[in-house]
Amino acid sequence: MKKQSKQAGEFQEGEACGEQPVLLPSNATNECRTIPVQMVQKLADMLIDTKAAKEEAVRESERYRKENADLARRLEQSEWEKEQIRAECQAIKRASAVYLAERLAPSPPQQAAESPGMPDGTESAGAPLSEMEGKINRAIAVMQEEKIFKFAYDYVWVMLVMNQTAGMPHFESTSSFHIFLVRIGVARVPSLSSVEKKAATACRQHPTWTFTDTADANETRRRNNVASRFLSLVRKAA
Repeated sequence: MKKQSKQAGEFQEGEACGEQPVLLPSNATNECRTIPVQMVQKLADMLIDTKAAKEEAVRESERYRKENADLARRLEQSEWEKEQIRAECQAIKRASAVYLAERLAPSPPQQAAESPGMPDGTESAGAPLSEMEGKINRAIAVMQEEKIFKFAYDYVWVMLVMNQTAGMPHFESTSSFHIFLVRIGVARVPSLSSVEKKAATACRQHPTWTFTDTADANETRRRNNVASRFLSLVRKAA
C-alpha cells in the first residue's frame, strides 16, 4: 500500500509539469521526472521536417542533374549541325572557286561547225523552244508579273533549283544560265553580274536552303519561296 501511495504521489508531482506528462524512470535526477507530450510532438515534427527537407533536396539535385544532361546533349547536337553547315558551305565555296577559275580562263576558239544555228556559231533567235523551255519561259513571265523577283539576283534561285531538279536543264555556271534565259526569250533578263552576285551563298538543298550572307529567317524563306513558286508554275503548265 505504501508503494502504491508513493507512485501515486510521483504522478501527482509530475502533473505539475504539464497537462499530459510522460513519466521518466524513478531514478531520474530531474526535479520533475516528466516531459510534456507537446514537447515530444514538437521534436518529432522537427525530425519529420528535416527528413522531408533532405528528400526534397535529393529530388531537386536529381532534377538538376537530368536538366544538365539534357542540355549537354542539345549542345552536342547543335555543334554537329554547325559542323554539317560548315562542311556544306565549304563545298559550295570550293565549287564556286572552280567555276571562277574556269570562267576567268581564256576560252578556246569555237568553229562555226560545232555550234548549230547561225554561221557565226550562235544559236538562231528564232529556233523553236522545247516543251520544257517553253514552260520555263512562261513560268518566269508569270513570276515577273507577280513581282516575285524582288531583286535582280533572285533569278539565280531559279538556276539553283533547276540544277537540283530532275528533268530540268542543268547549268555549269551562271554564265550558261544567263545565255539560256536570253535564248528562250525571257523578257527583262538581269545582268550577268546580278545573277552571279548570290550564286555561291546557298547551302543545303531546296526547300531548306540556308544562306551564308544572311541569317534573317524571313529573307531565307523568301528566297526558298522564289524557287518553290517557279517549280509550281512549271509543273502546272500545260
